[in-house]
Amino acid sequence: MKKHHFGNHLVGVHVNAEKIIQGLEEFKSSNIPIEYLVIDDGWQKYSKDNRLEQFEPDDNDFPKGLDTIVSTAKKEYNVKYVGLWHTLQGYWSGVCPKSKLAPLYKIINVNSIDMNLVRGSDIERFYNDYYSYLKSLGVDFVKIDNQASFDKIIDELPGDGNTNCWKSYQKAIWNAATSYFNARIIHSMAHSPRIIYDFIISLSSVGKISHSVFRNSDDFFPDVESSHTKHVYTNCLNNLWSSTLGIRPDWDMFQSYHKYGNFHAAARALSGGPIYVSDELGKHDTKVLHRLFIGTGEKDDAKVLMFDKPALPCERSIFNDSRKINQSLKIFNSTDNYSVIGMFNCTDHIIVDYIRLADVPNIDSRQQTYGVFMFNNRVVRKLKFLQQDIWTLLKPTEFELAWITPLDIRRSTSKAIPSLGIYTNQTISVSAACFGLVDKFNGCLAVNFHGFTSENHGQDSGPIFEANLSARGIVGFFVDVEIDNHQRENVNDFMSVFIDGVRAPVGSVIYEKHYAAPAAGGGLLLVDTKLDNVKDSLDNINIEIHFLC
Repeated sequence: MKKHHFGNHLVGVHVNAEKIIQGLEEFKSSNIPIEYLVIDDGWQKYSKDNRLEQFEPDDNDFPKGLDTIVSTAKKEYNVKYVGLWHTLQGYWSGVCPKSKLAPLYKIINVNSIDMNLVRGSDIERFYNDYYSYLKSLGVDFVKIDNQASFDKIIDELPGDGNTNCWKSYQKAIWNAATSYFNARIIHSMAHSPRIIYDFIISLSSVGKISHSVFRNSDDFFPDVESSHTKHVYTNCLNNLWSSTLGIRPDWDMFQSYHKYGNFHAAARALSGGPIYVSDELGKHDTKVLHRLFIGTGEKDDAKVLMFDKPALPCERSIFNDSRKINQSLKIFNSTDNYSVIGMFNCTDHIIVDYIRLADVPNIDSRQQTYGVFMFNNRVVRKLKFLQQDIWTLLKPTEFELAWITPLDIRRSTSKAIPSLGIYTNQTISVSAACFGLVDKFNGCLAVNFHGFTSENHGQDSGPIFEANLSARGIVGFFVDVEIDNHQRENVNDFMSVFIDGVRAPVGSVIYEKHYAAPAAGGGLLLVDTKLDNVKDSLDNINIEIHFLC
């Protein structure tokens, strides 16, 4: 699965063409880009006792054929990838022995678990035929469920090679998916040592499984109140293990409109895995969904802000159960320029907790001073020492995201500027950093580069701080000006802001001083780049802060 995708996951036992199109239309009308679509359990034709009857879907649910839905999704709703769900056995209880599939493949009955299976000797041909048919419909990938059930099945097989049967199945799905879908598979219910160590790791070791996704936990259960914090906690801790498998961990779907939708969305954004929702028809929280991507949401003008690698728990959260102590679950991810720490309250009571530079693995505070932006509290802070704290209060299922980046600092000896209270030979220190789009969960990932690019500009004597971003929005900066080690309160008087070479309009720039203490330092500069009549497109935007000292 490509990493910068936002998906829609249609779930239920009554999936049909009408509901799929209605769901896609609702997202389109809300400018929510859907790049991949997973049609989950319910599209197949199966018997009353849950056995697959044919490769084709039920004509009553898809009167114009499933290929029409796939084509419509791609042509009219800009979906690039369509995937279909099935279990490893075909459907939950296997293949119907009285169906039109029965004469084509040898089928055996596993009495103790009431399941009919295609024999291992025929399963490669079965999946080659199945995936060849799905490919002809325009399908791009598959989600294969119930895989670990073979831990039970192989003990019950009546003389079919027993322990080798599951290997035949895994080999069959892998070969067929490689031939028809470029090995794009979502592995679900696959937490079995047989699958992980004999199959996934062996393929990963030779670089053959990079397009596959591995479900990292139990299902998302929207109606089980106690499951939501457990889901995030479990996925975070499981990432310690699954991130080593050479496959992308998948934290499963969530619902944007759910009362914990914001909590789940922030966790998925930080996870480094695919992001997809299973909203019911007519129920969407577009505010939550818009925090996940940049661009207009129109064709070819949207990008989900995602990390390239799996998130990991911070050290403190590894050996303490964050559901049972007065501390948040701390989740960490990073790029070359930014580190993000997520604090998630997985308890049932209010907690007060902190983040430190020490939470970031391998950070070197001896060489750098760092700026920190707190996403929900909208405050900034300067941190120099590993044990400096930033505290925050979190109610149950609340979270905070701390974006951390090195400050760029320029020091100089001043010329006299009496109007600003600056006199000759004073020591001036200007600190700045760009945090990115402050209304997106991963807004720092929209920054292409930032830093001081020039020491002077024309008649002015100060440096220029420049930031280039992938889209428009409200952009946050850390800014601090010190003269002879004394911070200046009137920082607005020391700078001018330009957007794509034009001075920022009146009212589009706001500076908020947050901390007076020199050790904390700085303030938050907000620049609104959403100029009149300009869409939030993916066109790069350049912001310059011209300092006058």
